[in-house]
Amino acid sequence: MFRLIGWTTVPDLQGSWAGTAQETSTADRDAVEVSVVIEQNWSSISIVLTGTDSRSVSTVAGFEMKDAGPTKLVYSYFNEPKPGAPETMEAHPGFARLQLDENMVEGDYFTGRGRGTHGELKFTRD
Repeated sequence: MFRLIGWTTVPDLQGSWAGTAQETSTADRDAVEVSVVIEQNWSSISIVLTGTDSRSVSTVAGFEMKDAGPTKLVYSYFNEPKPGAPETMEAHPGFARLQLDENMVEGDYFTGRGRGTHGELKFTRD
């Protein structure tokens, strides 16, 4: 299970993670391997996701914690293509809502203007 930070009930996700990003809005897309670094303390959290062609940095992040149901990591991000990325890539905002499981974080994302795509993220702690 996830560690808790101090005396709070907030899960401790800090560290390095590895997984995949799968665009599902286009049928012919393969999953892309990604690395994720989460920096966190008792009052803030930052998520940086790096893939083959781009890098996403969270702009706002938090936890959705309800009495019933699993805890979720919810965040908005800004994605920028790396040099040499395909010409179809462009900088764009996006949003992710990921469920925390025993040893995994997984869920959906969607992108804003410019890309208009959606898909699934899944990663585990390194």
